[in-house]
Amino acid sequence: MVLLVLGWLYASQGPRQVMAGLRDPVQAPFVAVPAITAMMLGAALAGVSFAAGRALVVVFLAVTMCVGGWLGGQWITGGLDPASVHPGYYLPTVAGGLVGAITLSQVHLHALAQASFGAGIVSWVILGSVVLNRLMTAQRLPAALQPVTAIELAPPALAGVAWFALAARGATVIAYAIGGYLVLMALVQIRLVPVYRKLRFSPGFWAFTFSYAIAITCALEWITRTNPPGATGYAIAAITAITVFVGAIAARSLTAVARGQFLAQPADGPPAPRTPAPGSLPARPAGSRHRHRLHPAPGTPRCQRPGPSPVNARRSQIPDAAPVVVQDQRSGMGRERRWRAGQRRAQSRRHDSDGSVRAAQLQTVASATSGMRASTTTRTPCRTVS
Repeated sequence: MVLLVLGWLYASQGPRQVMAGLRDPVQAPFVAVPAITAMMLGAALAGVSFAAGRALVVVFLAVTMCVGGWLGGQWITGGLDPASVHPGYYLPTVAGGLVGAITLSQVHLHALAQASFGAGIVSWVILGSVVLNRLMTAQRLPAALQPVTAIELAPPALAGVAWFALAARGATVIAYAIGGYLVLMALVQIRLVPVYRKLRFSPGFWAFTFSYAIAITCALEWITRTNPPGATGYAIAAITAITVFVGAIAARSLTAVARGQFLAQPADGPPAPRTPAPGSLPARPAGSRHRHRLHPAPGTPRCQRPGPSPVNARRSQIPDAAPVVVQDQRSGMGRERRWRAGQRRAQSRRHDSDGSVRAAQLQTVASATSGMRASTTTRTPCRTVS
């Protein structure tokens, strides 16, 4: 019932939102979940009103098959990214077909049940190789999607229940083959328990409820048909375990909703985009830490090193960069562009000054080697930049 309400709320957003969800490679498979749930509710309603229950099963099976067919064509022609594949891809066709076989057999539509069983089994064979190849060879699923790995347990469990519903006999070779693969997938789930324990609670944890509940249902079918010693105790223990498990997830969901954490972004999810604060300046380029050289603070002493008087005289003729900045402000240039223009002009003047320094040094060396009296050096007192 909860899934039906969520499906109705999703559909009420309009056809554009629904079509956008169908095109999304991650969310699209979950669109079929409300229709699958409606099939199971229709089969339960058949015990009270057989005609109404049968009609609901047929209608929602058709809806599920249409969604599965549309998504199959979308995945074939849409350039599907292998990294977006996850076990949820079993839901529209594999789970839809096998649940359809179970519910159709309950409303006595055995021919349609067999056809639906075939669609589910063939889809499982085709998609199973694709999904397992992605899980084994590609990078790990995001944290929000890692709980859907539990859906790997659902196809063999659904196939076992559907076979028992169609065969209506004791355990056969096919039932044992399906049961063996179910046990293998159960062992895989046990290995993944440490991975699940590290996850933060999210809506994806509800994938455990469907997969484990149908596995318990298949186990109850085996207990009923084989009737081992202590069968009643096994059945009570299995039903109690799945009831407590689903109740714990429901209670945890209500707690997360009350705290506003149910739809919170996982810790390893994509970072939220940063919006710059109003009036914030862009980051300074490399080298902006030298910007103070062009604009000395007022009152800062600026000393000239001792050297030949022609060099000091040449340096004293270099104007400051402040007039350049004032001129750029009048021309309407941006702050960073004004700074870069001033830096380029000051750099070109420093190159001219370096050339004059080299010429003066060569002249001094030539005078010393010829025996002439070296020119006396004078110290220029510090001047203050106001």
